[in-house]
Amino acid sequence: MLGFLPRPPAAPEQTKAPLLQPSRLVLIATLVLLALCASASSLQNGFAYDDVFIIRDNPQVHSLTGLGFDFVQGYWPREHGGALYRPLTLVAFSLQWAIGQGAPCVFHTVNVALYVALTLLIFGLALQFLPLAGAWTAAAIFAVHPVHVEAVGNVVGQAELTTALVVCLGLWLYARVRRRPELTVRDSVGLFLPLATAALCKENGIILLGLLVVAELTIIQDRRPWRPRVVALLPTYLLLGLAAALVMIARRAALGAAVGEYPALVLRGLGLRDRCLTMLGIVPEWVRLFLWPAHLRADYGPAEFVETMQFGGQQALGLALVVVAVATAIAAARRRPALTFGIGWTVIALVPVSNILLPTGILVAERTLLLPSVGVSLAAGAVAAAAWRRLQAGQRALRWAVAGGLGLLLAVGVLRSAARQRTWQDMPSVVTQLVQDAPLNYRGWLMYGAQMRELGRGAEARKAMVRAASLYQQDGGVYQELGQLVWFQGGCRSAAPLFRRSLAVDPGLTNARTSLYACLLKLGDTTEAVNLAAEGAKRGQWFFQLVMARARQPQAERGDSASASR
Repeated sequence: MLGFLPRPPAAPEQTKAPLLQPSRLVLIATLVLLALCASASSLQNGFAYDDVFIIRDNPQVHSLTGLGFDFVQGYWPREHGGALYRPLTLVAFSLQWAIGQGAPCVFHTVNVALYVALTLLIFGLALQFLPLAGAWTAAAIFAVHPVHVEAVGNVVGQAELTTALVVCLGLWLYARVRRRPELTVRDSVGLFLPLATAALCKENGIILLGLLVVAELTIIQDRRPWRPRVVALLPTYLLLGLAAALVMIARRAALGAAVGEYPALVLRGLGLRDRCLTMLGIVPEWVRLFLWPAHLRADYGPAEFVETMQFGGQQALGLALVVVAVATAIAAARRRPALTFGIGWTVIALVPVSNILLPTGILVAERTLLLPSVGVSLAAGAVAAAAWRRLQAGQRALRWAVAGGLGLLLAVGVLRSAARQRTWQDMPSVVTQLVQDAPLNYRGWLMYGAQMRELGRGAEARKAMVRAASLYQQDGGVYQELGQLVWFQGGCRSAAPLFRRSLAVDPGLTNARTSLYACLLKLGDTTEAVNLAAEGAKRGQWFFQLVMARARQPQAERGDSASASR
């Protein structure tokens, strides 16, 4: 019912001078400068983290001949699970690879350009419902926010950037066409395309439909009774629903599932209740990252962040923050609809990564907060606009003090973001920084150990992997990696117990089973080796199916010989 509350008069800036008047050009230039200062240091980065698997070592993006296949296969390479569905992102990666012959600087240049464009589009969107000062503040805060570094500095963050850009474009178009009481066919098609495009860049682009509803209930000024209003908008929303359905159908055809991916290890087996408790404990971390992201991590996981099955202090704090956000949105709906819109945007954008409806592959990831942070920035712009309106009647010294405080905040954001971009320079930089930022994160130590192994520093690699195993015992992959290292350093007798422990934690680990099978044969324990192969064959592991087939072949031949002699 928020959409039917009386609206305050439009701000003067909404109806006066065009966007490109001289004073606004200066503001646009400052936004470009802020975004560049915060992101341009990433231009020297290479491929790191997920870039290595999805771009650098992925033949799928190294050629333009198979672009059509991007729409019928997963985002991740098949050997890494083939999960997620982002065909337009893969097409964009292929084009950039062709342009630069695989040079990382091309990808990073595109990321920086997208970030600058997104900042300016947020400014243009905010101008639809905020006065000039508030709109500029929203875009400026977005431009320097350190939580965006991962989305900009890591190439695969391009999926986040393009999706956010198209979603903001869709909202900007909607705010403009809704100045009229009726939507034309052209308007509806113009909204259909951004929704489909955003969802094909990254799955969460489908939330554009929900954001349009939130906008309709808050910032759109339409004083008609609800019935004719719904009748006028229903065809457009049905068309947008069709776009969402078509994307889900395409995803199901390509991956076999309309929604979902491989869940994070800590989320596997958790029901709805336990997922809610776990994510309530994550809410304070989200709020911290939005409001004061001084401490950042490349990975948020065990043993720093784990599943929760009981209501405790962290859950109470998370629930309190949710209640405060909802209460603020409701209280501001009449007099500050832009604030309600910003809060609603943040909530809607967090839903796909909240792990409530469906578990995802992460608990928290900074790159996934890019789109929700648009709502935070818009809410901040709404607060700034209200504060500045009050300050105009106050002392001049106070206005200068507030402006100076904002300038200092933006400067701190620029410095923090620019320095953090270099963390994503390459894989060694990422993992070295990760074990410093998150010393209790077992994955950080596991990746650090793998990096040390590649550099030939075996003692350091073993120490790091042992550290990873001591922090979290529920990932069989840790013992698998440690076993491979020990096998290389000390032989099968020392490595076999680690492979056994790996399979005890996760019997589906094919590499651990294959390594243990080879070790058992080398140690002469053929009985256990055969039993191990038989179990692998039952689990559908093709190597062991082949082993068992070859083991049965001589028996069949002996049976044929016996029949012939009779």
